[in-house]
Amino acid sequence: MPCCLLMLYLCNVATTTEAAAAGGGYDRLSELKAFDDTKAGVKGLVDAGITTVPAIFRHPHHQLPSSSSSTITIPVIDLSAADAAADADARAEVVAQVKATAETVGFFQLVNHGAHSDPSFLTVLLLQDGAGAGGLQARLGHGGEWADVAPPVAGALLVNVGDLMQLVSNGRFRSVEHRVVATSRSAAEARVSVACFCNADVARDTTRYGPIPELTSGAEGAVYRSVTVPEFLAHYDGKGLDGRPALDHFRLR
Repeated sequence: MPCCLLMLYLCNVATTTEAAAAGGGYDRLSELKAFDDTKAGVKGLVDAGITTVPAIFRHPHHQLPSSSSSTITIPVIDLSAADAAADADARAEVVAQVKATAETVGFFQLVNHGAHSDPSFLTVLLLQDGAGAGGLQARLGHGGEWADVAPPVAGALLVNVGDLMQLVSNGRFRSVEHRVVATSRSAAEARVSVACFCNADVARDTTRYGPIPELTSGAEGAVYRSVTVPEFLAHYDGKGLDGRPALDHFRLR
């Protein structure tokens, strides 16, 4: 059955791509579902001899980042003061920096990190030294515009707050949308990065995670309902590319 669905999908790719280019008669969610049903993945399409890039992998020209996009310098936090032998006030200062950055930016770099521990619900990214091919962007600030992330500090770990961290912090820590786009240097220089997704056991953990009680005692109360990690991921993977944050589904108001 998957083989038949793959052949059917390949037969329809040219038609849907033309419809998308013409600006009418194209249902992105339907094509995405048809692609998922093939169980082939991108490699399967290539192995089958596809010659047209499917419309689901293309962005309309008006959505592509322009050369005038702003550049954001991601805050750098020095963890050397957080060593076990460090002064208590210095450790408290590092904690305060992490807390403030997670609340206001949602992205930060760590230097002098040594052997990094396992903080839950974060993504820790090691990027190649130097500018490389670039292309990493984040939707920061209240305007919601995409901004280029400045080249990383050599050897630093780039950390961004995830959806579940925003949930347990009752919205105080920000989960930031981010993406990687093609640049003029992508064809000439490789983009190398190593990501670590710090999470619970996504298959077997039945713990219900909700806003920390100490953060719900105010007039606002709890912003999100409790959820298990498998339940959250099932919604995240199943909702499709509808342009809405996955967390909205779990909001209480």
